[in-house]
Amino acid sequence: AYVREAFDLYRDALETGVLPENGYLSGFNYKNIIRLGTALGELAWTENFLHTSRDILHPAERDMLFTYNLAYWYFQQQDYNRALPLLQQVDFEDPLNNLDVRRMLLRSYVELEEYSALDSLLQSFGAYLRRQKNLGYHRKNNEKLLFFVKKLLETDRKGRAALRAEVEATQDVAERAWLLEKLRSG
Repeated sequence: AYVREAFDLYRDALETGVLPENGYLSGFNYKNIIRLGTALGELAWTENFLHTSRDILHPAERDMLFTYNLAYWYFQQQDYNRALPLLQQVDFEDPLNNLDVRRMLLRSYVELEEYSALDSLLQSFGAYLRRQKNLGYHRKNNEKLLFFVKKLLETDRKGRAALRAEVEATQDVAERAWLLEKLRSG
């Protein structure tokens, strides 16, 4: 219910022109509106907003934000082939957005069975986590994700139940619901 309420508030604010500051829509608001619209299944409206609001993003971040959010939109439709090339173009200074991009890449590679690219990403993602000193709990959550994805790749069908139990027993794993689904279905 709160997702719908937040989405409706954003839409009202857009219609009344309240959101843009100094003529620009913040990347934070742009991202939130797209996340909310996608979560609610407002796909046509969200895709239209994604494209039509691009011009009111600040020019310094416009291309990166548009590419990132378009990749997210495709990713949420499970259109990994269209999301991947966009995700590969995105490079944020912000570590949390960077983590989000890396997790979408990881999941896309798994879903598309692109194991060579996945192996390379697992290595670079791990190195990124070790280098970044300002991630707080996000570091551990993502390290656990990498650990379990590596185990998933090494585990045969018979071992999946045990690995699923291990994931279920582990707190604070990034992409936990996706991992459990992969272990259930795969």
